[in-house]
Amino acid sequence: MPESKAPLQPHDNFPLYYPVLIVHMIGGTIAMLAVVPQVWPWLRTHHPKVHRTFGRIYLVGTLVAVATGLVVVWWAPKPGKTGALCLLLVWGATSAIGYHAARRRNFAKHRQFMLYSFAIAMNNIWAAFALIVLVALLGSPGSAT
Repeated sequence: MPESKAPLQPHDNFPLYYPVLIVHMIGGTIAMLAVVPQVWPWLRTHHPKVHRTFGRIYLVGTLVAVATGLVVVWWAPKPGKTGALCLLLVWGATSAIGYHAARRRNFAKHRQFMLYSFAIAMNNIWAAFALIVLVALLGSPGSAT
């Protein structure tokens, strides 16, 4: 695809935009895949070491995705910038609070904040699904109706 047809144009002032975006997407994907077994109560109860291992993988993926996401948001086009920034900050904060609660053995608070973190991480999947449904029902944005 020629650059002039790309959905996001290259950034002349920041040539690392796309590599950072790819690292952000990889970190986010790792986090979203690692969080799925985390919300399975049977796994947590019967295999706590596996739960902790996936939890650590989730936290590393989240850290990578949030850190690189903050860079991407800085250079991103204006529409959606504030919402994306808020999602990144709340995702990082809920994950950090959840991790800190687990370290203090406050597992009720840990579960609560990690469920918040899970919901934020899965926002992208639900948003993509909603976009597909809306485009199917209403047509693509900017198309003549």
